[in-house]
Amino acid sequence: MERLTLSPEITSRIDRARYAVAKNKQSELEAKTRTIQSIRYYSEAQVPLWKTVPYICISASRRHPSKVLELARNHHLWLLEERVEKERRVTQYDFLLDLDTGKLVVSQYNVFSHEFLRDRLVNAPDEYVYSLTKRIDMIDARKVIKTLQDLSK
Repeated sequence: MERLTLSPEITSRIDRARYAVAKNKQSELEAKTRTIQSIRYYSEAQVPLWKTVPYICISASRRHPSKVLELARNHHLWLLEERVEKERRVTQYDFLLDLDTGKLVVSQYNVFSHEFLRDRLVNAPDEYVYSLTKRIDMIDARKVIKTLQDLSK
């Protein structure tokens, strides 16, 4: 079998192309990281508004009692998503917003179960935060407050 020999010009073009691909991957990763940081910052910057949510939930829950409003009122947590294991219909984790700090957190225990303890919350992994890019309204405090106020009427 003959050994393939490439000219220096072709080798150089291949190396430049390989470098461009690697740089592009790096740019994508950096952009994703910046997006995640921005989402976390956006949520945390709204703390003064988030702190009003538990009090608005008091009047909203009088008209529309729900576990989500009770969670906000009693634990100062806003449920963003409850992920369920399909086969067993068991909650894997709850993706939450801490209304006292604006931090995006997860709980390994179902927040509606007796096992839930607020001190077991951990920062939400980046992939959960990144999933909010197409649903950023979920962490728009003004929209959440407006919805709760409408429920209170």
